[in-house]
Amino acid sequence: MSPPAAIVLLCTDLTMISAVRSAARQQGWSFRTADQVESVCLSPGDRIVVDMALPGLDLSRLAAGLSDDQKQTAVLYGPHVQTEQFARARRCGFATVLPRGRFASQITAWIPPAPPVESTSESGSRTDSE
Repeated sequence: MSPPAAIVLLCTDLTMISAVRSAARQQGWSFRTADQVESVCLSPGDRIVVDMALPGLDLSRLAAGLSDDQKQTAVLYGPHVQTEQFARARRCGFATVLPRGRFASQITAWIPPAPPVESTSESGSRTDSE
């Protein structure tokens, strides 16, 4: 059986980690965290959520390591007063860039249900589990 897709949270804020973990599990995702861009490793089907207040965050470097699809499904959030960082994230190709308060108040709205997990039957053919 293939491992379930994961929400990968790039963040060090323990309160937000707990909230996103809970929402991810509620939506059927597995969950991983990273504390720096270099630690991010996405598998096919994974989605990334990024705290733009992370110290030393290099949005260009992060964007360079992601596919266009991964940038389109990513969710970035940060302090509403950092309008230049929001603009920079959009220039790097990230489609969903939100104020932290909006993201935090509606986390499950920004984390969709996980895709079905594929399993391999004994005959070796792949099937979708429900």
